[in-house]
Amino acid sequence: MNGDVGGKMRKRAASALAETERTSSDSEEDHLAVVKASKDKYKPTYYARKDEIAALEEEYKALTKQLEQIEIDRRAGRHLGNPLYKNLVLRERLGEADAAVDDIQLAISSKLAEEAHNPLSTFIHLKADPATRLQTLHSLRRRKLQDALRFILERTRALDLRRPHRRTETFDTANGDHIVIQCDVTPFSRESSVKHVYDEVLRALLHQDFSVWENLGISTWSDTENLLESVVSQVRFLSTMSTGVEVEKNLTTFLDFAASGSEDLKMPYGLLVQDAVDIDDVYPYNSKQRVRHDLTLVMLVCPSPPVEGSTQPGVSLLRWSYVKLHRPECPVTPSEEDDLVDMFSRWCEVLRKVLLEYVESRRTLQTSLSLEQNVTL
Repeated sequence: MNGDVGGKMRKRAASALAETERTSSDSEEDHLAVVKASKDKYKPTYYARKDEIAALEEEYKALTKQLEQIEIDRRAGRHLGNPLYKNLVLRERLGEADAAVDDIQLAISSKLAEEAHNPLSTFIHLKADPATRLQTLHSLRRRKLQDALRFILERTRALDLRRPHRRTETFDTANGDHIVIQCDVTPFSRESSVKHVYDEVLRALLHQDFSVWENLGISTWSDTENLLESVVSQVRFLSTMSTGVEVEKNLTTFLDFAASGSEDLKMPYGLLVQDAVDIDDVYPYNSKQRVRHDLTLVMLVCPSPPVEGSTQPGVSLLRWSYVKLHRPECPVTPSEEDDLVDMFSRWCEVLRKVLLEYVESRRTLQTSLSLEQNVTL
């Protein structure tokens, strides 16, 4: 029995010791935790401010992103129906488009100046025999007319034929030739007959090398007489500047009036094509005495859509020209050469005015005759 009591007492003592050790251990751990927590809560002022700044920077970035998104949503949503906002966006886009177009045009102009290529030029050699000369012209006619029609239709495809348009390119080639390229659209909204306008254009061209040069103060004469009297013709012009410098031009002309249209243009039209002669056994170029002037010209007279407020189609004249003033090989001063260049630039404008005058004069004459008939009746 004493043995049992002794055993129980030893167990209780061991248990009490264990509890004491556990309590002591827990107290130490709690004390260490309090000390550690106290240490964690304490920070120097520098580090505390640094943490605050970092937190504020993060908050600023987040708010900035939110503001940017709000601005995007505002532009795309709430202001989408605002006319002022639409105009602003449209102007920005148009400005970008204009800049892109300018870049393209500059690239094209640079390319033209580098290559100086005439897309409608054909090498033409006219022999001395009259029958052979005429045969050569007839053999070229179909191709020249077809190429010119397709070219000018493509060149003016994006233009409104009811509105005047004019574009001019001028540059000098690497070998000193001076080039003038012009494309224009002249509408005749009060005209309805393609044939009448075409006839007046031909009549103007029949005299243009005299009337145009006269306006520019230049005397001109021709060595040939069959000016535009056939569907094919050739003519050489000799001109003298006021300074005494002589200029020569040798041209072939091809005509066509398609009352029912053609495969390329399914409406009535009149077409005129001119191109320079490269070699002429009858009229050889004399570059040591005269400055050579080459011309490639396309004129298309065709119907145009009715103008606003009218149901009557009008008539438009589409014109494209490539003028080449060869580098003088004859004695010409720099001042005289500058005058030549200026004169040929003005020639394009004067020709356009002469064409307008001829067409308008026919209409004025018709109106006067109609009034006289009404008075007589």
